Amino acid sequence: MQGFDSPDFQAPLDVRSLLDRIPAESTARGILFGTAVREVQARTGRPLARRVYHALLSYPGRELLEVLVEAATLAFPEVPLREGLRRLGHQVFPAVKGTAAGTFLFSVAGSNVRAALGLTSRAYALFGSHARAELSAVADDTVIVELRNVWSFPDCYHVGIFEGGVSAFGGRATVAVCRHSDCDVDLRIGIG
Repeated sequence: MQGFDSPDFQAPLDVRSLLDRIPAESTARGILFGTAVREVQARTGRPLARRVYHALLSYPGRELLEVLVEAATLAFPEVPLREGLRRLGHQVFPAVKGTAAGTFLFSVAGSNVRAALGLTSRAYALFGSHARAELSAVADDTVIVELRNVWSFPDCYHVGIFEGGVSAFGGRATVAVCRHSDCDVDLRIGIG
């Protein structure tokens, strides 16, 4: 498929530009904040100096970007920001699946990673406000997910989310990215 490239986790990231452009009405669930805060605590022994985030309450999307950047920098200071964001993403699926809503949603998938990936649209609708995720192609070993209006670093943080999700099912994901804009990407996820 044309247009897909390996993610470049070394590339610079213009966080200020994203913060300036994220829609004011964009929100995200506290579960995304909580995973980042817990990762900083686990790796540094220090709390991330922010408020308490409740898993299923909504908070400003701009604040999520700020928390993710701060958490990636503190938890993974030895790697570039994009790689740190990717690593933070690895913690999201297990946390989401551990909530009552996530347990209910993913119970239909059982131990089948492809069935779980088939629930991507519902999961994004449940845990975000304006972000959309649609599966555009599904094959035995490859899924294409179209992420739209996803401001929280879809070409690195969300790559990590899918890698972590596939890993939770005992598999390994190989992700390629087709970037349309800062908030619109397609992910080609190879499942091994």
